[in-house]
Amino acid sequence: MYSKHSFDVKLGGAPIQIFPSENTGELLHPYKNVEIGIREEYSCPFCGEVVHGFKCHCEAFNQAFRKLQESCGYENHKSSFHGPELAINYGIIKSIPEFNVKTLNKEEILGFGLDLWDDAIRYSDRLSGESYAVTPATPDGENLFFLCKDLLAKHVYRFEIPKPEYKNRQIRFGTLMQKTVSDGSSEKLGNYHFEHYWKDFKTFEDWNEVCKTLIEL
Repeated sequence: MYSKHSFDVKLGGAPIQIFPSENTGELLHPYKNVEIGIREEYSCPFCGEVVHGFKCHCEAFNQAFRKLQESCGYENHKSSFHGPELAINYGIIKSIPEFNVKTLNKEEILGFGLDLWDDAIRYSDRLSGESYAVTPATPDGENLFFLCKDLLAKHVYRFEIPKPEYKNRQIRFGTLMQKTVSDGSSEKLGNYHFEHYWKDFKTFEDWNEVCKTLIEL
């Protein structure tokens, strides 16, 4: 509905070494594993624009947001949405042999279009000289796949794996509070510090529930 997911792909597990190791035919040598990160991206339920920091600049969104603040008995409009793990991606790490891999022919590669490598990330190993271009992962039914091009051998591989299980993040609505905390001694003037914490009014299962609530206000 109002949230979608993108799947970032990173190669990893290359050993730390001083001298290049011999390539015995291992796929994506010297890399050993693949990390797939899952990011949530949100859109505004009123104007459809991408939302950053749980905020949209359109008037309809801001009117509904103010109504939500006032419905919680908090009319000074300092409350906001926040997420406890907002900066953390869900993700999986799999060794390269765990993927189902297919070598693509020219016709299959052309079928992906001329912009196939526009969003690809390049991975190069200085010692071995191996270099690869890797696309983001794309859903295909119950699976995810991504493409990898060996920039030396010119082969293109399709990697596929079952889509990892994940749950949309909860989003909370509250206000950021400040409290004074003693550093241990009351005899010394100024022996304290401030700590911040959230006072939450509502918890939403995900961004789609947030949007449904705003539309109904």
